[in-house]
Amino acid sequence: MAHYNNNIPALFIHIPKCYGISIRTLLENYGFINLDIKEYSKIDGTLTQILKLYPFIDIHKTFIFTFIREPTTRFISGCNYMSIDTDFVTNQYKINKLKRVYYWHTLMPQVKHLYKNNNETCLKHINFIGICENFTNDWETLSNILLDKGLSKPLDNIPWENKSRKKNKKILDSKITHFINDWFIDDINIYKCEYDKL
Repeated sequence: MAHYNNNIPALFIHIPKCYGISIRTLLENYGFINLDIKEYSKIDGTLTQILKLYPFIDIHKTFIFTFIREPTTRFISGCNYMSIDTDFVTNQYKINKLKRVYYWHTLMPQVKHLYKNNNETCLKHINFIGICENFTNDWETLSNILLDKGLSKPLDNIPWENKSRKKNKKILDSKITHFINDWFIDDINIYKCEYDKL
């Protein structure tokens, strides 16, 4: 769930259902290597695992970037990807049985991928947060930043890859809206903050 380029150095944190497969596929053509992050069942956050497994990565000297997505569309996309109904998720949540096995990456709140030291968000160390809904502009901005840091050539356009299978077209009812507003509250706040910068 992360790619690293030692020459720049730069680190991409892949938040699932935020165009990450397409991004990381392209980044591999630019010297980024996949970091093998193990033991997802014990994960506190992607960044935490990276720093534990790869101590040579200096968080203060590395350009760290990621992309986030509007929480509602990401939730629907996660359900599509796992071929599960939104009602299943919200029902499990209602009875406090939404176990990690159901959500560990596609339904895990986006901010948990950025955690450092338990629940301390590490946003101060994230140098660039792109927004999927503003992808073309943010991708161009990221390309220019990476060029300034030593990338050999501008980033190509993204070759889209979407592995979602069964499409979930459920209308967002009050139960789903309540779940999203509660479960993804930190995501909503960060998304709004980043979107307001546009």
